[in-house]
Amino acid sequence: MHRQPVNVTTAWLQRYQPCLYGSLALLAGTALPIQASMNAYLATTTGSVPLAAGISYAVGTAALLLLLATGLFAPPSWKALTHLPPWNFVGGLVGVSYIMSST
Repeated sequence: MHRQPVNVTTAWLQRYQPCLYGSLALLAGTALPIQASMNAYLATTTGSVPLAAGISYAVGTAALLLLLATGLFAPPSWKALTHLPPWNFVGGLVGVSYIMSST
């Protein structure tokens, strides 16, 4: 009798995926108030809420660019951005308003 080889990575993911996602959700939930307090401290230190929000976004953008540079993710399709409807970019405005209001 011939047995199919088991892909350990796939088997592990199938078994522990709910726990992994639950842990990531818990981590994200605890990170939000930490980020808000760090942004508030940054705003107090710099004396400017918009500057603090800008620093937060600049650091986040640099981190995302580094992640893209690692090659662990598929390269982005920059051309696809030209075909998106304008309302797809509202998320960025919502993000700015969240950072500004929590800072």
